[in-house]
Amino acid sequence: MLELDRFARASGSFDRITVQIALFGTVLTAAAFALLGPKISFGALVGTIVSVANWILLRFLVSRISTASDASRFSIAGLLGFKMTFLIFLSWVLIRDAGVDPVGYLVGTGSFALGIFFGAGSPSEPERAACPEHAAHPEEAIDSSRPSKDFLDPHESHLLRENAVSEHLSSSGVHATTTDRTPGEQ
Repeated sequence: MLELDRFARASGSFDRITVQIALFGTVLTAAAFALLGPKISFGALVGTIVSVANWILLRFLVSRISTASDASRFSIAGLLGFKMTFLIFLSWVLIRDAGVDPVGYLVGTGSFALGIFFGAGSPSEPERAACPEHAAHPEEAIDSSRPSKDFLDPHESHLLRENAVSEHLSSSGVHATTTDRTPGEQ
């Protein structure tokens, strides 16, 4: 497992979630072989391969959407729709024509959800070091014991926005005053 992790970091095209999908797929395929036999484990292997390829393509397309112009985003969104349609068609062909066991295929594609769920945890040490925000303020790294700013009540959220604007203006040389009013008060 350590060797696979080192390979994932060195390759650049893989990320933590890709590795998690592959690892869960391997475990699920081995479990299917031990418990359900070779036919179902082959289906699990095929489902795992499809899941890893699906994640890599999804990640590629979404990364292009985030950096594309508005005109290009529509085209890339169309490619995402085509990818999903192709995935459904591929699954149908694999099960119907290629003889892939549907239960095994479902077990293998389950690695997609498991990999995303367990791979999307807090960032690892190398990822924190690569992020200048976390390197400058490590005490503000993801802390599950503190509530996220997204879950504050509206009054606290409003005050945080006002304070951020005030800090930005004061750093620019403009002095602004903040009030302690709620968003609904005039």
